[in-house]
Amino acid sequence: MSSASTSSRNHNPHGLKPIDLDCIWGDLEEGINKVYQRENMPKKRYMELYTHVYNYCTSVHQSQTRIPSGKKPAKQAAVSGAQFVGLELYKRLKDFLHQYLVDLLSDGLDLMDEEVLRFYTKQWEDYQFSSKVLNGICSYLNRHWVRRECDEGRKGIYEIYSVRQGERLRGRD
Repeated sequence: MSSASTSSRNHNPHGLKPIDLDCIWGDLEEGINKVYQRENMPKKRYMELYTHVYNYCTSVHQSQTRIPSGKKPAKQAAVSGAQFVGLELYKRLKDFLHQYLVDLLSDGLDLMDEEVLRFYTKQWEDYQFSSKVLNGICSYLNRHWVRRECDEGRKGIYEIYSVRQGERLRGRD
């Protein structure tokens, strides 16, 4: 065995490589756009999007999460391993949803009376449906990263289905 392969195995014992979010985000965003445009999505495509999320969340990011043994991090410096694996994806999803809702709001600004009610009622129903689909795509993120962050007492973290809803209802952002 060469010393190069030995040292890389010592750094990453499972042989897994970290997945760069920038490498998957374009395809993931394209798929999410299709979900929110209510386009038909084959099961295979749904599973590809789920797999992007799963692979990203399970990729190895040890160099960022290691704390020397016997050392206790300061409270402000304490960062869970889950943060590094899920936080950036969570932020991008949150930004996507924010922009989607901003665009949706501007689409209905010129409407009046019952027309505005019909428009936003239909958009709300469509948004809820699409958010359920996105929640399924992000179920691994929800089950592991979101749950862990909530268990650790982090405020402002919600399942993907209710990310924008929870914040709007509480007057944040």
